[in-house]
Amino acid sequence: QFVLAKDLHKLNEPKCVDMEPFTGKLTITCIQANGIHKAQMFGVQDPWAQFVLAKDTKRTKTHKDGNTNPRWNEDIQFDLKNSTEKYVDITVWNENVGVDDVLGKIRLPIVAMISSPNEKWYPLFKSSNNKSASGNLLLKCKFEGKGGLPPAPSPSKYGLLSARYGAKGIQADVLGLLEARVADMKLTFKAGEDLSQYFGFDPLDNHISGKTLQLLYLRGDEEKTTAVQERHGEVEIHLEDYALRRVEAEKAMLARKEIEASQAAARLAYEMKKIQDRAAKAAAMQADLEKKLKEKQESAKNIEDVRRQMAIELAEKEAKLSEYNERIVVLEAANADLVAETTMLKTDKKKLEEMLRSRNASMTSESGKKLTTTYTDGAGEDSMPMVSRITATAIVSLSALIAMMTLGSKLSRRR
Repeated sequence: QFVLAKDLHKLNEPKCVDMEPFTGKLTITCIQANGIHKAQMFGVQDPWAQFVLAKDTKRTKTHKDGNTNPRWNEDIQFDLKNSTEKYVDITVWNENVGVDDVLGKIRLPIVAMISSPNEKWYPLFKSSNNKSASGNLLLKCKFEGKGGLPPAPSPSKYGLLSARYGAKGIQADVLGLLEARVADMKLTFKAGEDLSQYFGFDPLDNHISGKTLQLLYLRGDEEKTTAVQERHGEVEIHLEDYALRRVEAEKAMLARKEIEASQAAARLAYEMKKIQDRAAKAAAMQADLEKKLKEKQESAKNIEDVRRQMAIELAEKEAKLSEYNERIVVLEAANADLVAETTMLKTDKKKLEEMLRSRNASMTSESGKKLTTTYTDGAGEDSMPMVSRITATAIVSLSALIAMMTLGSKLSRRR
């Protein structure tokens, strides 16, 4: 094939990173619209929304009397399989008896719709040229699957922080695509280059001045911001190899961590030494306590043996004491009997003494009378005092008995 000279420069341009086909489920929650075009001259409008993706068409229910601010809160789902379609065409209609009227429309890039997980307002226009505004449409989009723009690396090799391209609130995250377009540590946008072709989608047809690329990136340790308009001259954004910087930073961090680990190991060894010393002291104290406890246990055992021996001896002494007490009781009873007998003997002694005195007196008075008779009878010298001797002998015997009983009583008390 032959190439014209004017097209030769295109062969040296970096090729656009095409979007991958979409495969998955796209869910569009159509929430509401406000300030839409009033197409019906009389009465109140009944709006409904239509969504077209390639050959697949979906719609919401009609909001009866929704007029210019209808609400739907409906989910519209598209099942995509290797789809190369990049846009969803949305039209808000007014339901009529005959032909429905167009109230507003917009053509949204899928990559812009799925770039924000939150609810987002999008502009509506009266026609496809996107010139006359016709209110706004509130949508929330979610895509479950794969495809679209290249994902943004985390972290960026070149220090790219964020990149969004679009117009009038219709913006898409193009950070991954720009990461792939970096060459010789710079991003280059040639003078007059169409950004929609560069990124592979048009955020808003028939608009030029509003389309802008907002780029935030690192240069050194500072954040830089650059805006590239649709109409622009030659633009070069110089970047740095932050991957290399990260490697160096990681090496430096690793070296610091090694030093910190060495210091931590030294501190740990010191703490371990302290713990071991404390453990040795604690073990010595434990051994000493166990020794003392053993000695106390032995002492307690000896004391217990002594206590048992003393208890035995005490029991024996108490038994002897009980025996002695029983003997004392017997002796005291015998003593009482002796005392009683002594008393009786003393009484008898007094009576005998009285009788003896009386007898002696009688004998003295009669001795003169019977003296001649006595001698005459031949009884001899000793025949007259015989009675006196018998009486005296009885008294002596009685006195000896009393003395023995008294001595027995004293011995009993001593015991």
